[in-house]
Amino acid sequence: MPDLESIRQKKVLIVEGRDENNFFDALMKHMGVTDVEIREAGGKDQFKDKLPALVRARGFSYVKVLAVIRDADEDACTTFESVKDTLRKQGLKPPQQMNQFSKSSPMVVSSPRKKETP
Repeated sequence: MPDLESIRQKKVLIVEGRDENNFFDALMKHMGVTDVEIREAGGKDQFKDKLPALVRARGFSYVKVLAVIRDADEDACTTFESVKDTLRKQGLKPPQQMNQFSKSSPMVVSSPRKKETP
């Protein structure tokens, strides 16, 4: 998520990395969804550093929906709390529960997902 890259859509999905980006890009194309912009955080440990750049990006003030998909390697609740804390530090109102939208502008949703182990 470069600091200077403008946001082009009113709906933004933040994912961890290239694999998630490719997956959601293909899924949205398959479903005919064209109004969601996908941004990579560069990994779960980079989210807290990359979100400030997204919030400062030109066009963020027009974002109506912000969704975060992040791996919950160990514990989904801990991951959710970490995402909520990072959102709060940027002046965003996080949702009270996982997989639900906040009642704010932009509406925010966080969906930690447990990685499957082979």
